[in-house]
Amino acid sequence: MPAQGRCLDAPPVTVAMPLPPPKPLHELPPAGAAARWLAVGAVGLVLLMWLLAVGSVLTDRAAVLRQAETDMANLSRAYAEHVAKSMQGADQALRFLRKEYGRMNLALDIRSYLQDESIIQSDFHQLGVIGADGFLSHSSLPFQRVDLHEREHFKVHVQVKDDRLFISKPVLGKASGKWSLQLTRRINTFSGDFGGVVVLSMPPSYFSGFFESASQGEDVVTTLTGLDGVVRARAPQTEGDLGRDVRDSALFQAISQQPQGVVRAHAEADPSLRIWAFRQVQPYGLVVQTGIAVNSVLAPWRQRSLAVLLGVLVASGGVGALVHALLQRMRQQARLVAALQDSSQQLHNVVGSMLEGSGKVAGAGVTMSVSAQQLAIRTDQQGSFLATTSQGVREAVQQVQATAEHAQHVDQRCAALRTQAHDGRAVVLRSVQAIEGIAQQSRHMGEAVSLIEAIAFQTNILALNAAVEAARAGESGRAFAVVAGEVRDLAGRSRQAAGQVRELIARANEQVALGVSEGAAVREVLAGIAGGVDAVADEMRSVAGEAQQQSQALLRVMNGLDELAQLTRSNADMVAESVMAAEDMRDNAQHLRNVVAGIDSGLAGPAAGPAAAATALAPAPASAPAAEAAEAVEFF
Repeated sequence: MPAQGRCLDAPPVTVAMPLPPPKPLHELPPAGAAARWLAVGAVGLVLLMWLLAVGSVLTDRAAVLRQAETDMANLSRAYAEHVAKSMQGADQALRFLRKEYGRMNLALDIRSYLQDESIIQSDFHQLGVIGADGFLSHSSLPFQRVDLHEREHFKVHVQVKDDRLFISKPVLGKASGKWSLQLTRRINTFSGDFGGVVVLSMPPSYFSGFFESASQGEDVVTTLTGLDGVVRARAPQTEGDLGRDVRDSALFQAISQQPQGVVRAHAEADPSLRIWAFRQVQPYGLVVQTGIAVNSVLAPWRQRSLAVLLGVLVASGGVGALVHALLQRMRQQARLVAALQDSSQQLHNVVGSMLEGSGKVAGAGVTMSVSAQQLAIRTDQQGSFLATTSQGVREAVQQVQATAEHAQHVDQRCAALRTQAHDGRAVVLRSVQAIEGIAQQSRHMGEAVSLIEAIAFQTNILALNAAVEAARAGESGRAFAVVAGEVRDLAGRSRQAAGQVRELIARANEQVALGVSEGAAVREVLAGIAGGVDAVADEMRSVAGEAQQQSQALLRVMNGLDELAQLTRSNADMVAESVMAAEDMRDNAQHLRNVVAGIDSGLAGPAAGPAAAATALAPAPASAPAAEAAEAVEFF
């Protein structure tokens, strides 16, 4: 211990060094770039889904229209063959009647002859002969002599000597009293002069009835038209169809340019746009036209397209909702990182202020040491206690700083991880449910494809049986054999398409399995998040331990302050000369005390406040004689 009255060297002045700036946080990635890439990816995915859906719908529409065109072409070909065979049979009957008329002349009794010889079908109205004078002379029906010289099917043979079959427009027969098509051939005398006309009255219903019986749908329209543009028969038949002139229609304009083909046009007095397949029946000057409404063809396609587009719309909404939720989470994460950085900066500023105040306190202590030479021994003792107290304060400050940093970091990280864990679990659950739904739909589609294959197989068998029956029927079943062959081709294409669909379903099932494996990977990520939450819990326990150590350090500071108060009370009489310096030191010490109280209030919570920190750090009450001196030299 130095001797009393000895002048001591002034203690060295300790200058507080400024703290380096806080380090940036790297635990969380920047949210802006990730959010932009996520939004771009989502938009790209939605656009890709819509492009694929629209492409599939348009491809399906083109395939449906092509199939309808093929069906109408096949149907028109079958109808044309039937018309040709019917006309051929009627023409043979006319030739045979003309031959018998030339052999028997007026003695020919057509009614009796037809009872013995079946040369015409019962559906035909009558078979007769018109004499050179234009009067009906022979008929298979009861008749009176009727003047028919003004009828077109009579006049055309008077004017033209060619031996050709003439098919008239629909006319109301004078003998039969029914609408009919008059098929006629010229009768020449032995000298080559005009000797009359053989005529066969064929009802238009003969063709329209066949068209309706063989039709493939209620919306299919079939018309038998002459190359002169006049309608001979139509199915279904409506009032005013027979004898209608359709030469000005767009459909007839296309027919007049080629012998067969497929067009889309509006027919005469028909508001519906139809797919028309037409085929000329040569050499009879007739055209068979078979049409189906485009709206009827596209009705199933519209239902399928609506289902596809609704599915894509729902999928797009799901993608949008998922991206929106992820962006919300990223924005919350960015706000938490910004708040943590602000807290770190504030803590850095507080610690710098504490170091600055400590430097001012040290300068005031030097001034007091120079002016108080006589208190050297007591100052040395006081310096020892101050050293102990300063060490405790430094430990408390360091622990307060560490506690504040850990508390802020743990609080932000714990909240973010907990939110992500819950949201991730919900997203995985919805994804698994969606994948299971897709798998269920794939199984249903597989069952539907199996049913289609079975139907195609049965259709093929039926078509084969129909072909066998048509072959047995001989020449009369030739048209039905053509239809049966087309049905077999259609069944084969259906079976091939069903196989392709089955392959697509298999590839879809592979994608579903991939989705299930991705779901397992997500579950592993969630397990990692749970581990992170456990790590946060460990850090919270570490914070609690550090808070306990801080309490012990503050207790040592309080003990040192008590001893320092006792020493300052014994030296109260000797500090009059250093009142001014003590006042400066008191102001600086009060500034340091306020800073420490602010740190302590931040650790203790909003309810403690600066008042609690001031109470915890206040020195014990001094004795009455030295109270005034203790107040004057209060350091903390």
